[in-house]
Amino acid sequence: QSLLSRWKPIEGSDKNTFLPYLIESSTVSIAQQIKIFSKLKNLADSNPKGEIDPKRIVGANALLVRALVDASIALDNQDWLKQAKVLESWISNSFQDHALGQEIKESMPLLFLEDYAYWAEALLQLSAVSESIQPESASSYLEQAENLAEAMILKFRDETSPGFFVSPLKMESHPPCRKKLWFDNATPSGNSSLLRIFSTLHLLTGKQKWLTELAEAKRAYTKLVEKAPDGICYALCSMTEDTIGLIHITCPSSKIETLAKLLAEFPYRPIFLKGVDDIDQFTACVNNVCLKPLSDPTELLVQLFK
Repeated sequence: QSLLSRWKPIEGSDKNTFLPYLIESSTVSIAQQIKIFSKLKNLADSNPKGEIDPKRIVGANALLVRALVDASIALDNQDWLKQAKVLESWISNSFQDHALGQEIKESMPLLFLEDYAYWAEALLQLSAVSESIQPESASSYLEQAENLAEAMILKFRDETSPGFFVSPLKMESHPPCRKKLWFDNATPSGNSSLLRIFSTLHLLTGKQKWLTELAEAKRAYTKLVEKAPDGICYALCSMTEDTIGLIHITCPSSKIETLAKLLAEFPYRPIFLKGVDDIDQFTACVNNVCLKPLSDPTELLVQLFK
């Protein structure tokens, strides 16, 4: 309080502002500190302020789409699911033609493997529960994700050994070498993300192609699993989920919103919901093994999580 009573805010600031906090010093008195900070403020005010960076990063926005979907399931908040749909629509409208095109022009933003992979994962996650707010929307998200996976194979795949490069094959300014990233940090590597993408696409489409791609992608992790398992946590999670089994539930269209709400009461597990008009029971399939149809969705989920 004694310091604050002697500290007068810089002219023009709020009368209750006492920042930066001044420290009593034998070399620089409080009065000198005030004088120095006053000069610094005048210099700061005279310099032009920086502008907001206008860039929009596809990968970061795609991660946010997935986070919104996951949060909407866990916390039973459909507003967040609607926000996820709006954000993904912006990504698609802004980047889809470029992402699926063959040529990369200098005027186009450069998309890397992670941008494609996170985007595809966001689309697949949206397809899991989108029909709870928009009937028959899951198939369009699935188709988009499959198109992106095809584009990744075309633009980033290493044709000589397992794995995908970070940079695309065709670009205006080529890097000295094309690298592959394997390790997961705060965000997963593109190669780890692809394991989940291939696994999910196989479940939802039934196409043998994606099972083959998954098996080929797993080959790259044989030594990494032994030598650095702590560095590939997302890859290990994806492989574990595939082994335990991804879940696809078909239910009456009129009951899909109820089923989506019930998911908040159970631990996280990859579950994809599909509404059908002419059925009256709930059928869950774990990978390719389908359980007995039930009329009670709660009983079905209890069976899956017991």
